[in-house]
Amino acid sequence: MLTKDIIKDFSLLTKDFHKIHTSQIYAKKKGFKNIIAHGLLISSICSLTVYKLMGNTHFIVSQKFDYNKPIFLGEKIKIIGICKIKNKILKLKEIQILVKNKKNIKSKGSILIKKL
Repeated sequence: MLTKDIIKDFSLLTKDFHKIHTSQIYAKKKGFKNIIAHGLLISSICSLTVYKLMGNTHFIVSQKFDYNKPIFLGEKIKIIGICKIKNKILKLKEIQILVKNKKNIKSKGSILIKKL
């Protein structure tokens, strides 16, 4: 679950204090139901998930995400990854990522990793 502390800590780390990430009043004024998590926070959580699965045996070469729907403060998300071999000789794998809640796909992306 995305807590206020997680979003606040990410804001402090990145120095991104846009009101959409920090003020519920502002977010509601702009038509959202709550504070929105940073897109890069979601990408970072996905990167962490890859690290937890692969450990120190791989490193991330690149990643790309599309943020289709906002992810709100307090929302529970599920990260689904499908690993495919991209290039056996170069030891590259692509992990296709879906970030979703109970009803909707919130974000889609891919992370390219290389075996050490």
